[in-house]
Amino acid sequence: MDIGALKDEIRKGSLGQRNKINSKDNLKAANTAADFFTRWFFEQDKFKIVSFYIPTGTEISPWPIIECLQGNGIQFCVPVVTGSRMPLIFREWVSGCSMVNGAFGISVPKNGADLCPDLLICPLLAFDAQGSRLGYGGGYYDRTLAHLGSRKKIFSIGLAFEIQYYGTELPSEPTDIRLDRILTDRGFFL
Repeated sequence: MDIGALKDEIRKGSLGQRNKINSKDNLKAANTAADFFTRWFFEQDKFKIVSFYIPTGTEISPWPIIECLQGNGIQFCVPVVTGSRMPLIFREWVSGCSMVNGAFGISVPKNGADLCPDLLICPLLAFDAQGSRLGYGGGYYDRTLAHLGSRKKIFSIGLAFEIQYYGTELPSEPTDIRLDRILTDRGFFL
């Protein structure tokens, strides 16, 4: 089986597992992950601009993390797709800002400055113990991490449910970029 077909098979299986999680359990897991995150985050003193994703479908919600960080002098931004095969840009998000549908039907701020995050919170479909992330297959986060990393040090965290852990090393290609940490409802992996 070629690497693309293997990745698609893993995506399908992981998405099937994730789709079994109901909204009540999603919120419980997201709150637990937020507790781990905030303990770690407030020991750091280097992240001033935090990017997070607007959850779609059954993705674990980053909202409890954002709620914990609000009011602490942190600027927030969300990824915006500007074109196929292009790195993501990050548009400033503030509570209550006007949102519009962006690419793939994902909400993005209608207005706001373009920011360059220090900390990137990424969605994923599967992950391994080495920090490899399997996304939806568009390569947006890999291109973005490579692009941003050439400009400044970016710290990246994948946010997932524990059940999205892939027990062995994920298949990878030269363009795949490992994350610095993976955070689940059971804590940090790296």
